[in-house]
Amino acid sequence: MADLESRVGDLRRSLDKVTVEDDAMIVGAGIVARGELEGCAKLVVHGHYEGDFKGEELIIGMGGKYIGDVTVERAVVAGSYEGHLVVKKLLDVSPGGLVEGHITYKEMRKAEGATVNGTLHQLS
Repeated sequence: MADLESRVGDLRRSLDKVTVEDDAMIVGAGIVARGELEGCAKLVVHGHYEGDFKGEELIIGMGGKYIGDVTVERAVVAGSYEGHLVVKKLLDVSPGGLVEGHITYKEMRKAEGATVNGTLHQLS
C-alpha cells in the first residue's frame, strides 16, 4: 500500500510540472482526430489530424500527418501535410517533411531532404 501511495505522489508531482498553453491542442502519436477547430491558436500534430484549422501556428512532428485546409501565421512540417495551406509568415519544411497541395506562403524555408509538391504562390 505504501508503494502505491508513493507512486501516486510521484505522479501528482510530475503533473504539477506539466504546462500546456490554454489555446493549444496536441494530437499525440497514435491518435486520430477529425473536425474543425475553434478557439485554438496552436495545433501540434504527432498523430493524424483531418479537418480545417485557422490559428497562429501549426506544427506537424515527425510521423505526424495532417489532411485539410489550414490558415496560420507560421507552420513547421516535419511529418506530412496534404491540402490547401496558407502561411502568412514562415513555412518551415524540415528534413523528411512533405507538403502537398495548394500552398500560399510569405517566406519558405525548405531543408535538404524536404519535399514540397503542388501549386505554390508566394505572398508579396
